[in-house]
Amino acid sequence: MNRHHSPANAALVAPLHVTVAAGRDQVFGFLADVENLPRWAKGFCERLEISRRGWRAFTACGDLFLELESDAHTGVVDIRVGDEAEPLAAIPLRIWARPDGATLVSCHLVQAPGQDVVTFERQRDALASGLAGLAERWPDAARRLCA
Repeated sequence: MNRHHSPANAALVAPLHVTVAAGRDQVFGFLADVENLPRWAKGFCERLEISRRGWRAFTACGDLFLELESDAHTGVVDIRVGDEAEPLAAIPLRIWARPDGATLVSCHLVQAPGQDVVTFERQRDALASGLAGLAERWPDAARRLCA
């Protein structure tokens, strides 16, 4: 495979999962607040600012516009990022309560149209690091990050 572009119509997908030693509502509330993104995903989003277009994120992949939509009932947090020249690509998070009182946070990062492999891998690594840091935020129970 060409290192810079995936084959036509084929997108890379990176499944990322982490178990967090905190209740679902607490984890969901933290992730659903867009202003917390730099607190848990520092490698992906260094800081945020508000602009005329909305939230602007200073990320490892450049300056991007950002939207966040959440649904507490379903446990879905959709983070959408993009620049002025491209549509916003989704980074979907799903937050599930586990029977043991912990929470599973799941993400399937999908390569955006036109995104090169190197940038996708950088985004994946930054998000994986952020999820690992999220587990460390509530360190009371055993945690596991799977990629």
